[in-house]
Amino acid sequence: MAEEQTKLQNFQSKMSATWMKKIAAAHKAKEGFSKIAEMCRSFYSKDCGFMWKDGFRDEFIGPIEPPSVQVTINKAFDFVSIIGPYLFWQYPTVYVRPYEPIEIDPLTFGNPQSDPMVAQRYQMVTEMQESRWAVSKLRAALMERALNYFQREQRDPLEKECNRAIVDAMLTGRGVLWPEKYSYPASGRTLTGLFHGSIDDFFVDPDCCDPGLKTAKWIARRHVSPVYEVERKFGHKPGSLKKYASTESNDEKISKNTPHDKVRRENGQTHDRMVWYEIFSKGGVGTRQHDVESTLHDEFEDLIGDYAYIVVSPHCPFFLNASPEKIQEAEDDDEILEMLSWPYPCWMDGRWPVAILDFYTDSKSAWPIAPLAPAMGWLVTMNILVSAAVQNAYENRKQLVGALESVADQVEKALSSGSSAVVRVKESMNHDINKMVQYLNRPQMNTDIWSAIEYCSNEFNKATNLIDFMYAQSSTQDRSARSTAAKEEKSGVRPEKMSLDVAAWMSDACQQLKTLTAFEISGSDIDGLLGPVGSTLWDEYVSSADPEEVCREMNATCEASDMRRPNRERDAANMNNMAQLLLPVMQQVAAVRGDDEGIEPLNAFLSSLGKILGMDTTEWELPALSPPPDPMLQQLQQAMQQMEMEKTGAETASKNADAMKKTAEAQQIASGGQVDSAMRQQEFDFDMLSKAVDMRQAQQKHQMDMAKSIADFQFKGAQMRMASELKNQSASV
Repeated sequence: MAEEQTKLQNFQSKMSATWMKKIAAAHKAKEGFSKIAEMCRSFYSKDCGFMWKDGFRDEFIGPIEPPSVQVTINKAFDFVSIIGPYLFWQYPTVYVRPYEPIEIDPLTFGNPQSDPMVAQRYQMVTEMQESRWAVSKLRAALMERALNYFQREQRDPLEKECNRAIVDAMLTGRGVLWPEKYSYPASGRTLTGLFHGSIDDFFVDPDCCDPGLKTAKWIARRHVSPVYEVERKFGHKPGSLKKYASTESNDEKISKNTPHDKVRRENGQTHDRMVWYEIFSKGGVGTRQHDVESTLHDEFEDLIGDYAYIVVSPHCPFFLNASPEKIQEAEDDDEILEMLSWPYPCWMDGRWPVAILDFYTDSKSAWPIAPLAPAMGWLVTMNILVSAAVQNAYENRKQLVGALESVADQVEKALSSGSSAVVRVKESMNHDINKMVQYLNRPQMNTDIWSAIEYCSNEFNKATNLIDFMYAQSSTQDRSARSTAAKEEKSGVRPEKMSLDVAAWMSDACQQLKTLTAFEISGSDIDGLLGPVGSTLWDEYVSSADPEEVCREMNATCEASDMRRPNRERDAANMNNMAQLLLPVMQQVAAVRGDDEGIEPLNAFLSSLGKILGMDTTEWELPALSPPPDPMLQQLQQAMQQMEMEKTGAETASKNADAMKKTAEAQQIASGGQVDSAMRQQEFDFDMLSKAVDMRQAQQKHQMDMAKSIADFQFKGAQMRMASELKNQSASV
């Protein structure tokens, strides 16, 4: 056992040193990007004289004597403050939608007329598909509710985290969000979120040469944390990692009598801090590129495979997440596999566990181009010229006076006094006062320097899109509204492109958060959100679902409820023009169909218009309309109503005839049989009337039967034509 542990310690010591060399190589490969990124950030947030300090001047300017008046125009701040509002998100909303099933044609299973089993097979497949579709919709609804809940529960909401990453991308060229799980101190529930990480702490395999990181075999993230936090995170004994701390706290240095001026500010102010790196590898634990004992190599290859998670520190001789002691104490291989596996298997979806925002990529590099990089030369030159011009103007503030020696002392005293003074000239001096004292004029400042400054400023503005229109200014008066609209449209092209990049990046980040949430969150963590029934459904349909279904079945997107769109006015004008053409047609279709499908296009149009205007249009959605009555059915209903009326009239006439007959019989009895002939005539008239009513009813019934037969014939004909068309379409396919 001791021999195996020693062998494992030697192996991990070698692997840790190897990974630190790889990270050092990644540092070097990133130097060009980091140099430009630091330069761009300096013009965003540093003091007005930073450009003339030795470090920056030696690196980017050269051997130029710093002026006495040091000016730095931080145009990078203008870039972020003006273009940024087009990109910043407020109240992002996550939408999770399952992929809709395909529509199945009954003729796919054969001819229903020749094969009686076709209908049965079609019904069985349809029921299976509907059942699966219901489960997919339920799973997506649960996930959507959870993701929107989690992003509001973050200490800094998702909008703040993503806006910080956007500023990074605008200044350096790249911004990143990391999906992570976390818990609040007094809570036992696990939550997930997207968190901004500095691009300075992100490293890529130096062999990678594509912007999508497809050829990268590993990426790394640097952390600097108090030692005790690292010990808790990876399950080490308190104090066991203190000797591997990368930097000492100030208190520790002072206790060792270190002079105060030697205590570096980057060290921890209150705690010992430790630098450590998370490595996400697609090439195993690192044994493939170096000579190691074949037995250990084979064991790690068989157990871990390609996708390994390794945590190293510069001065620590073992993996922080899987030390030799922890491996020896593991009960089985599954426990070791859990130590060295990615926190969540986003590799199943072909992704790295980070969402990357790049505005302008370099097709032959893993690192992007900063949006400000092409304009930095103009900005540095402009600041040099402005400092020179301001210094010249400052020097010209001085007044030069020529005076004879006899009055020079008195003139100098008078000029330096803070109040009015008198220069006394002796009467014996026979000189004109204008010849004794004379102001000397400096040469006029050359205007070429201001022309050069203006030229540099214009070129910088063209490179960054900070034209007059973006400042709500105009150097010239437009002759027409069309010219103004054209400027507005052209000035919004680049911000709109960048806003689309941000939208795609946020959807990618939410897709990753969806995967992390499915693997790390259980029903008990969101019982308060979903309730007992919802948490049970979560465990059954999300936590226990096939990982492939979670990664592939649901598509997560993110939209900003209040994001400023640079061409919102243009989009609103286009929608208004389309409304004049489409709304009448949509209204006719909705009126004819009268069902949900007929009203859907109209409601979708209102929803799109609401998004452009930034308004909620859900209350404007229209219900399904009642369809107009069928003409044939309407005729049948009218005929039936008329028949009922005539039947009622015949019955009334029959009752009247019976009453008249009874009256006549009574009269006959009373008169002693004198009215027999009149009675027979009345009976004959009643019989004729009754027969006429019966004939009328028979004729109306015949007409109704004929109308019904015609309607049935037309319906069957329509069914036959539809079946024929479906058959022809299937044959053509």
